[in-house]
Amino acid sequence: MTTTAADATPAHNAAPEPTDENAWLEDIYGEDQLAWVREQNSRTEDLLVDADYATLEASILEVLDSTDRIAMVGKRGDWYYNFWKDQQNPKGLWRRTSWESYCSEVPEWEVLLDIDALAAAEGEEWVFHGATFLRPAPGQEHRRALVALSPDGGDANRYREYDVELRGFVDPAAGGFDLPTAKGNASWLDADTLLVSSTADGLPKTASSYARTAVTLKRGEALASAPQLFDVPADHMLASVAHDSTPGYERTFAVDYIDFFNRRNLLLRDGAWLEIDVPTDVNVSAHREWLLFRPQQDWTVLGTTYPAGSLLAAGFEGYLAGGRELLVLFKPDSSTSLQSWSWTQNFLLLNLLKDVSSEIRVLDPATPGTDSAWQSTLLDACPPLHDVNAFAVDDEDSDAGAGDDFWLVATGFTTPSTLLRGTLERPARTPVHPPS
Repeated sequence: MTTTAADATPAHNAAPEPTDENAWLEDIYGEDQLAWVREQNSRTEDLLVDADYATLEASILEVLDSTDRIAMVGKRGDWYYNFWKDQQNPKGLWRRTSWESYCSEVPEWEVLLDIDALAAAEGEEWVFHGATFLRPAPGQEHRRALVALSPDGGDANRYREYDVELRGFVDPAAGGFDLPTAKGNASWLDADTLLVSSTADGLPKTASSYARTAVTLKRGEALASAPQLFDVPADHMLASVAHDSTPGYERTFAVDYIDFFNRRNLLLRDGAWLEIDVPTDVNVSAHREWLLFRPQQDWTVLGTTYPAGSLLAAGFEGYLAGGRELLVLFKPDSSTSLQSWSWTQNFLLLNLLKDVSSEIRVLDPATPGTDSAWQSTLLDACPPLHDVNAFAVDDEDSDAGAGDDFWLVATGFTTPSTLLRGTLERPARTPVHPPS
């Protein structure tokens, strides 16, 4: 193709670059910006607040603060952890209890961290954003956790190491991890090492203001001097790293979030990053020996097209070695879509929505299926026109025999939220019963 000088000259009527007239609001602590927010709040209150507003607000708060709510828990070792807010504890309590106590009429909770008390003591309006436990050595209980605290409820967190047995933060002077407030994430590599993506201490940001790099942080080391592990281009959205510590499947992953809909997934192998070869709009997750794929658009592999919204599987090592045999676990149709999934020790739970009602399927990777690559059994636990979700209690609890236990949460138009616990077995018998 021949290019002339005229071709290379930009058109005089080319559209101007778009400008964001609200970009000045990105300084969320600026005096002018906060004054603008107060003005918008005042306008809104003038429109909404009337004689009935206070009554309506009080009735809603009564429901939200009700102590009759189910205290949902997450299991770690022998303990069941919960984060609880009510009228007396508006910022919340991080607490735990035993299974026997949880099943009682009035559970006895051991409070690990009182966020209201912490905020008062430190003069910071802390918002609890969760805790990530360090995997303990075999035979030991979960003890150390990274607690994420936001000073304002935004997406910038301060990560602090916490000892649940001593019920206190590990003193940074004694080597405890305490990462400055910033956008990013942190993951345990081992007892003395974190994988951190952060914008703190001068670490580079993307154009979206998120972390551009990830580092390997040793206990006692300064974040600014930690060696870089991963980075993404400045015009991408963010960089994220995490370590999978599942025994027998230990591996480190990175994700290059290009934008909200596209990402690159990489595995650290032999000291170098190996990209998992999928289109950027296919969501990828790893579980033990399996890779799962969820295409957001139709995906054609070796002449076969898999529709958007499908769930596909492949052997982890086989796929990385170049194999492209994909197992179809779920394919959407005109009335059925996949909402979520959860692994127990031996099964995969699929939460589906079919004709505006929940349907749950139990897939067995050890048994070939007919309608799907793995044997699929309907979990008889979903009344019509109910919202029902099933998810694993603790897929790694083989010692106590709870590895194939699952929670079931059901809600209907006339059915209050109900929590049940069940067990999956081979052949697929799925008794569901209340805690007892």
